Amino acid sequence: MNSDYLITSTFIGMKKSGFLRRIATAGGFGNQLKVLVLMACVLCSVVVFGSTNKIDSLTLLIEELPPDSLKCEYLVSLSLAQYSGATAENNAQRALRLAKNLNSPLLIAKSFNALAWCLGYKEVNKKTAYLDSALHLFEQMENKSGQAAVYNTKASIMLEYKSFEEAKVSLEKALALSEELGNDKRQASILNNLGVTQNELGNPDLAITMYNRTLQILLNEKPQREVSLGRVYFGLGNSFKLLGQTDQAVHHFAQSYNYRNQIENVAIVEVLIELASLIHDTATTDSLVVSRQIKQMGFVNSSAMLDTAEAIALKKGRTSFIPGILKARRKKALAYGNFEKAYDLLLKEKQINEESKLSNASLKGFADLKIKYEQDQLRLRLLEEEVQSRKKEKQVSVLLFFLGIVVLVLIIGLLIFQNRLRFKHLQLTRAKQEQQKIAMLAMLEGQEKERARVSRDLHDGLGNMLSGLKISIGAMNECIESAVNSQTYVAVNLMIDDACTEVRKIAHEMMPQALERLGLKKALEDQMRNLDNRAGVNALFETYGEEQLLDDHQNMMLFRVIQEAINNIVNHAEASEVVLQLIYSHDLLNLTLEDDGKGFDPKAVSENHGMGLKSMAFRVNSIGGEYEIDSRIGRGTLLSINIPLMAKTMDSSNSKS
Repeated sequence: MNSDYLITSTFIGMKKSGFLRRIATAGGFGNQLKVLVLMACVLCSVVVFGSTNKIDSLTLLIEELPPDSLKCEYLVSLSLAQYSGATAENNAQRALRLAKNLNSPLLIAKSFNALAWCLGYKEVNKKTAYLDSALHLFEQMENKSGQAAVYNTKASIMLEYKSFEEAKVSLEKALALSEELGNDKRQASILNNLGVTQNELGNPDLAITMYNRTLQILLNEKPQREVSLGRVYFGLGNSFKLLGQTDQAVHHFAQSYNYRNQIENVAIVEVLIELASLIHDTATTDSLVVSRQIKQMGFVNSSAMLDTAEAIALKKGRTSFIPGILKARRKKALAYGNFEKAYDLLLKEKQINEESKLSNASLKGFADLKIKYEQDQLRLRLLEEEVQSRKKEKQVSVLLFFLGIVVLVLIIGLLIFQNRLRFKHLQLTRAKQEQQKIAMLAMLEGQEKERARVSRDLHDGLGNMLSGLKISIGAMNECIESAVNSQTYVAVNLMIDDACTEVRKIAHEMMPQALERLGLKKALEDQMRNLDNRAGVNALFETYGEEQLLDDHQNMMLFRVIQEAINNIVNHAEASEVVLQLIYSHDLLNLTLEDDGKGFDPKAVSENHGMGLKSMAFRVNSIGGEYEIDSRIGRGTLLSINIPLMAKTMDSSNSKS
C-alpha cells in the first residue's frame, strides 16, 4: 500500500463520514481545534509510515471520539498506517466490533479489508478469509468501488507471496471495476501494480503498456503526484532493462530520480543503485549516453551516485539499502579488473548480510514472541467478552420469550372475553328484537281480530236493527194520513237510510269485503275511489303487469299500510292530487303512493309521534318487504313498498297457521 493511495483513501473517508461537517459544527473552539489536530495527525501518520509519535498521538485522540462511524473510519485508517503487528490487528479488530455494533455493512467490509493487511505473513488463510468476507459484503451492497479496493488489496498480498499469476487475475478484476466507475486515481494504482506483476512474470512489453497507461492518467493530474510518477518511471526503467534497451532504461531511471528527488524521497537510493548496476552490467566503462545522462542528473560518475545513495540511506536510517550499494560497487570493481577490492567488498557485503540476518532473526524472534503473547491476551479477552455477550443474549432471549408468551396469552384472553361480551350483547339484542316483533305481531293480530269482531257486530247487530226499524216504519206509512206526518216519515226514513249506509261504510273500512272476496287490487281501487269522491281531491289508481295473488296475511298487511297512508294524507297532507301505482313484475310487487301535499320531516315525526309510520314499516317488514318514505316540507310525500313475490316469510306462515 502506498502513501498517495492512503492519503486519497483518508480524504474519501473524511468526506463520506462527514468529517469536514463535524469540524464546522463542533461546539466551541476547543472541539474544533481537537478535530483539526486529529486530521493533521491522520495525514502525518499516512505520509510517514513509521512515525511512532504521530501514531501514538493519533491513537490518544481517537480514544476520545464517541463510538460512531467516524471513530470506526479512523480506527481502520490507524490500523492501515500501522501496517502490521499486534497493535495494528487490535485496532482493526476494534473497528470491526464497532462496525458490527453500528450494524454498518460498509464499515464491516472496510474493517475486514484492513484486517487482511494487518495480519502476519504466515496467516495467509485468515487474510484470504477476511478478503472474501469483505468482497461478499461489497457485492451485496453493489459497491463496485469497494470491490475494486479488495481486489487491489488481494493482488498486493499475492505479490508479497510471489503469487504473480493470482495477483494478475485480481488486478485485472480491479481494473475492470475501476474503469467502469471512471476512477482514474485507482486505475493508476492498479495499472502500476499490473506493470510490476508483468515484469515479474517476464512480460516487459505488457508491463510497458501498463506503465504508459498509468502515465497518461498521472501526467494529466493537477497537482501531479511526484511519488507515483517516480514509481512508474522506475518500473519502466526495469522493463527496458529486461528488454536489454539500456539507453531507454537509463532515461526512465533518470526520470524517476528527478521526481523522487523533488520531494526528497528515500526511494531515490534504489534508483541510483539500479543506474550504477546497469552501467556496470552493460559495459566495462561508462558509455557516452549513460555518461551524459548521469551528468545531467548532477553526478560525475557512478561512484558519485553510489556515494550519494549511501549517504541518503544512512541519513534516513535505511540500512537495508547498504548491501545493494556494496553489490553495485563490487560490480564496478570487477568491471575495471580490481579483483582485490571486489573481494573486500564481497566480504563486507556478506558480513552485513549475516549481521542483518542475525539481527533480524533475533529481533523477529522477540517480536514474534511479543506478538504471540499480545494475540493470546487479545483472544482471551475477546473470548471472555464473547462468552459474557452470549450469556446475556441467551438470558434476554429467554426473558423475551416468556414475556412474549405472557403478552400473547393476555391478548388471546382479552379477545376471547371481548368476543363473549359481543356475543352476549348480540344475543340480548336479538332477543329484544324478537320480543318486540312478537309483541307487535300479537298487537296487529289483536287489532285485526277486534276490527273483524266490531265489523260483524255492526253488520249483524246494528245493521239488522236498522233494517228492521226501516221495515217497521214502512208499515206505519199506511196509517199516516196528514201531510205533516207524511213529511216526518220521509225524513225519518232518510235518516235510517243514512245510518245504514254509515254502518256499512264503517264495517267495510274495518274489514273490507272486497279484500276478502276480490283481492288486494280491488280493495285498493275501492279505497282510491272513496278518496276521489272527497271534495277537492283528485285520486288516481294505476296498475301495471299481470296480477299475482298474495296470501291473506300479505294482502291485509299491505292494505292496512295503504289505508294508514291515505288517512294521513286526508288528515294532514292537504293534498289536491294523489296517485297510487300497483306494479307486478316477475318476482316483485311494487306499491308507490305519491301526493302533492305540504310534506313533512320523517325524522322529526319518527322521533316524536311516529307510531303510525313505525306500524307501517313493521307491517311491511313482517311480510319480508322493503319500506321507504321520501318527504320534504313543501314538496309532497312519496311512499314506496317492494314485496318479493316468491318469498314467504316465516312470520306470515306462522300467522296463517
